[in-house]
Amino acid sequence: MKTKKIAAGVMALALVFGTMAAVPTENGFGFFGGISASAAAETKNWGTNAEYTIDESTMTVTVSPKEGSDGVLSDKTPFMFNKDIKHVVISEGITEISDNAFYMCENLEDVELPQSLREIGQSAFKGTKAEKVCKDDNRLNVIGKWIISTTSESHDDQNADYVIPAGIKGIAARAFEYATISSLTLPESVETIGKNAFFNTDLQEINFPNNSEVRIGDYAFHGTKFKELTVPANAILGAGAFYGCTDLKSVDIVEGVPAIGKSAFADCGNLMKVTIPYSVESVGEDAFRGTGIVYQQNSEPFVTVSDWLVAVHDKSESLTVPEGIVGIADNMGLKGEPKLPKTLRCIGSYAVKGDGKTEHETLEIPASVKFISEHAFHDYIAKELVLNEGLEFIGKEAFSSITDNDITLPASVEYVECGAFGGLYAQGRSITVLNPDCVLSCDEPLLPNIFIPTFVVDRVYGYTGSTAEALCKAYHDDSKRNDDSEPMLFVPIDGKPDEGDDTVKGDLNGDGEVNVTDVNLIAAHVKSIRSLGNESLGDVNGDGEVNVSDLMLVAAHVKGIRPLD
Repeated sequence: MKTKKIAAGVMALALVFGTMAAVPTENGFGFFGGISASAAAETKNWGTNAEYTIDESTMTVTVSPKEGSDGVLSDKTPFMFNKDIKHVVISEGITEISDNAFYMCENLEDVELPQSLREIGQSAFKGTKAEKVCKDDNRLNVIGKWIISTTSESHDDQNADYVIPAGIKGIAARAFEYATISSLTLPESVETIGKNAFFNTDLQEINFPNNSEVRIGDYAFHGTKFKELTVPANAILGAGAFYGCTDLKSVDIVEGVPAIGKSAFADCGNLMKVTIPYSVESVGEDAFRGTGIVYQQNSEPFVTVSDWLVAVHDKSESLTVPEGIVGIADNMGLKGEPKLPKTLRCIGSYAVKGDGKTEHETLEIPASVKFISEHAFHDYIAKELVLNEGLEFIGKEAFSSITDNDITLPASVEYVECGAFGGLYAQGRSITVLNPDCVLSCDEPLLPNIFIPTFVVDRVYGYTGSTAEALCKAYHDDSKRNDDSEPMLFVPIDGKPDEGDDTVKGDLNGDGEVNVTDVNLIAAHVKSIRSLGNESLGDVNGDGEVNVSDLMLVAAHVKGIRPLD
């Protein structure tokens, strides 16, 4: 009763304020639909990522991204039910238009969309005049190069053989929901298939574009009727992309696909055959849960799909992952000190879960591993971390609990994400970066224009002019710290030592001892990846050159097998 009185009061206020309409919001009721003259010229925020202005003379709304943002519009739209606006310009840099963004803006006549746009949410333009009937197929409603929805008549058309015109860039969320459709060919221009785009349709066959990257949104084909499926090269599979396709029996994922999203093929009960190519670097949690291929292995300790570990039934600690496994899917949660196979290439998020208390001696990543996802060794504490040549990618907070004070990134490492070795200042720690072009990334969309170092340690060893040196410089410039006793002191490893310095044979980075960093430096030199600045220190056997013999001698010294003379 009290709620009814409040609602009646709000509706009375709406009558007082004329064109403003009362609509429910998550906090009760809000007003949309009236634009005052005083607000017309202002720049206002649309969430944290965008802002907008209104030209009252033409009733044109211009939406622009904020500097450094990812361009995703907030779900809290300022325009739902607005009866005044007639034109909308979405500026370059906006990447996603949220659900209901301009819902029931009944006088909105046209919308200008940018090339940067990747997603149009559900009902974003429903109830507007901006949706135009497609000239190639009058059962499709379009805005610019995007299919927004199908007409109501198409849902009852038993012969609906849709024609997607060349030039169409994207399909909005739920655009074909419940439409009668059995087959479809997408032109090469299509780059995005939105969330739930073909939800619960009878779609049995689809020809994807081959020449361009195509993003398949979350649950885009949920509940469709595919029996066989070929996922094209360079497709990006969102969460639940083919969830609940109960007729699906076989899937061929073509070389070039980089990742398989969470629950991508979950609850496809008849799925018995899957091909995962070499290009796949990560497989999401529950990607194949509830499939026939998993049911077949219910009695096995390890469940695999195309040589990827996708489920672990044995909850014992310190398991030995079988040889032949090439990837560990997300959230496998291996405990204790699991033994990783020499065939392993990719390690998923939360692949290993420590207890945050037990300190292990050494964590050595197999030389076969190329890709390590974020949080891969969650709460796993180890005194020593050994990364081998061949590793290419280290994700965010992958080794956040490692206590090793002398970490070396091999020359093969191309990309290291923020907080890979812990997010806070690690006093007494040094990191050697052997790839001068290694990307040390800390992109944080929620904190645009704020400098966040990839790691903060006492000393960073690297080559002059390298990204490692640039990171240290940026840290000191941002923090206005110039004292060498402060963190992030850069130490070059490619210069010749000054005359009279005490030098040690085999100590290539000049830290006063011969260790695994020096082994990696000599290995990089021998493989012609990066030359040594002072070859005399690397020529430990005195034959006049630095070669495999010197590498073996230094490695034997570091392992305690045979000391250097």
